[in-house]
Amino acid sequence: MIGIIVPTKNRSDFMIRLVNYYANINSPYTLYIGDSSDKNHSERILTVVKRLGNKIKIVYKYYPDTIFSPECVKGPAVIKELLGITTEKYAAFCCDDDFLVPNSLGECALFLEANSDYSTAQGKAALFTLSCEGAYGQIESLGAYKIKESRGQTPSDRLDHFLGDYWVPQFSVHRTKEFLEDHDNVEKLTEMGFCELLPNCRSIVRGKSKRLDCFYLVRQVHSRRWPHPPTPLDVILQSTWQPSFQIYSDTLTAVLMAEEGLSQEIALDIVKQAFGKYLGRGFCRMLRTHKRSRLSYFKDIVKHNSMLKQIHYQILSSFPIFKKGINLPRLLNPSSKYYEDFIPIYKEIARNS
Repeated sequence: MIGIIVPTKNRSDFMIRLVNYYANINSPYTLYIGDSSDKNHSERILTVVKRLGNKIKIVYKYYPDTIFSPECVKGPAVIKELLGITTEKYAAFCCDDDFLVPNSLGECALFLEANSDYSTAQGKAALFTLSCEGAYGQIESLGAYKIKESRGQTPSDRLDHFLGDYWVPQFSVHRTKEFLEDHDNVEKLTEMGFCELLPNCRSIVRGKSKRLDCFYLVRQVHSRRWPHPPTPLDVILQSTWQPSFQIYSDTLTAVLMAEEGLSQEIALDIVKQAFGKYLGRGFCRMLRTHKRSRLSYFKDIVKHNSMLKQIHYQILSSFPIFKKGINLPRLLNPSSKYYEDFIPIYKEIARNS
C-alpha cells in the first residue's frame, strides 16, 4: 500500500538504524533504499539488508554519482529514480536519519483514499538532538517539528499562503504517481533549495494537505546534515541560483496554468509574488539573527552546565503550553496516546548508548 523512499550517502550508521527500526516493529510497508555511498558504507548497509530481508520488504538500489550529470543535485534525483520503481499506490519520503511511524502512514493513506481533493496527508512530528555525535545516544533535547496543513480552495491561494508560511510537505504521504510527477525537472536543478521547494510547491498546487492527529515523524538534528547556506543572500549570490530559479518559475507557472486555467502572464505573476513572500521571510530571519546572539550565548552556558540545564528544563516544564505540546517526558509517559508509536524509536536511538 505504501512505499517509504530513503536516499542515503555515506551515513551507513543512520541507514542501519532505520532498517533495524522498521524490522523490529514488523513494518508492513516496503522500504526503497537509494544508496549512493562509497564501498565501505554500501557494504555495511547491504549486510544488514540481507540479514533483515526476511522480516521486512526492502528494495535496495545502488545509484553511484556517475549515473547522474555532474551538475545534478544527486539526492533529489535518487528520490525521483526510487519513485519511478515504486509499485505501491502511496509513497512517503524519509531521510536516512529520520523516522516515519507506520501506523500513522496507514492513517494518512486511508485519508487520501477517501478524499480525492487532498494531495498529501501527514501527522504531528518531533525534532531531537543527542548528547553525542552519531546515530545512537541519549536524547538531549526534543520538541515539536513544524508540520502544517493547506486547505485553500484554489491552487493559487494555496501556493500564496504556503510560501508565506513555509513548511515541508515532502515528508507527507502522497499518491505515488503524483509524487513522481511533482519531481519533474528536479534533475535539471543545480541549487539544492529548489530541489525541495519545487516538489513541495507542486504538491500544494495539486491539492489540499491534511494534518491528522497522529504521531507521524521524528527528525534528528546533527552535524552531518546537509549544510544550508547561512543567509538568503549567500544563496542568491551563488552561480547556481538563477538557472534553478528559472526552472522553478517556468515549471510552477505551467502547473498553475494547467490546474487553474490561468493565462501565462497571470500564473507567472502569482508565482513571483508568492516566491517574494518566501524570500522576504528568509531575509527577515537573517535580520533577526543578530538579535538572538545574546540568547544563544545564554543557551550555550546552560547547555554546558548540568545544574542550569535542569533548572531551565524544570521552568519550561511548569508552563501549560509545554505540558500540552510534544516533549520527551510526555512521549515517554505510557498514558500518552503517542507512547506506543514513539517508544520503538526511542529504544532504537538509545540501543547502543
